Amino acid sequence: MKQYILIVKIILGNIFIALTVNLLIIPNSLVSGGSTGLVLTLQYFTHLDFSLLTALINIGAFGFGFIFLGKTFALTTLLSTFIYPIIVHITTPLTSLVHMTNEPLLAAICAGVLMGLGLGLVIGAGASTGGMDIPVIIANRKLGISVSVAMYVMDTCILMSQMLFSDVSSLAYGIVLIATTTFTINQVIMVGKSECQVLIISNEVEKIRQTIIEDLDHGATLIKIETGYQRNDTKAVLCIIPNRELHILQKTILEIDPLAFMTISKIQEVRGRGFSLDKHLNA
Repeated sequence: MKQYILIVKIILGNIFIALTVNLLIIPNSLVSGGSTGLVLTLQYFTHLDFSLLTALINIGAFGFGFIFLGKTFALTTLLSTFIYPIIVHITTPLTSLVHMTNEPLLAAICAGVLMGLGLGLVIGAGASTGGMDIPVIIANRKLGISVSVAMYVMDTCILMSQMLFSDVSSLAYGIVLIATTTFTINQVIMVGKSECQVLIISNEVEKIRQTIIEDLDHGATLIKIETGYQRNDTKAVLCIIPNRELHILQKTILEIDPLAFMTISKIQEVRGRGFSLDKHLNA
């Protein structure tokens, strides 16, 4: 069942990316990075169909990925490599049928959000969108070049190539599109993964520990500490809980000890028992 969910996320992500291209990027002549930007540049000089150029680039990149990164990686990108050009071709008529906006800045922001949503779904499913993702990954694995550095260099070169048929303002909108896309990808990937880490120092450590475990049904860790002022040896309670339950935890602790000292930190992801693993698994 889990594999079917991942496949659905990959297909849905590619649909969002294709809609971004046909509803926002092409109608508003936006410049872009990645394989979409490269296709726009090639299309300007060759006048070939967008979906055909996309298919050629994806298949070529897939071949390099298969050679340099192996079969396992190739299989994870296979679905996107072939389904994306098909979806682009199917949704191409929407370019003339659906009118979103004539405002380039609004189009760039909306395109960034929609593109980031699509890419976030695909990446979150543990897959790659193929295309220009693959050269970046090859550079990282074979040459040790940072993925982010390689991605920025590649996108910059692709954006600059579009200056041959675009003006400076179009480049600025392209930068907005890429920045919005990057931000949205991070948000989509981290949805449901962020938690709160609460450190509690109190004279009622044992009572707080029992309440967290038995009443709130969350784990708790005891940490040996030494207070800085009086240098007393004592214990603190460390607890990681979902953001939505933070208020309940605070209220419960203050009911036990109104003088309890708490520090609250937001953490991006938690892995292990009770989070990425079933809490009832045997140790």
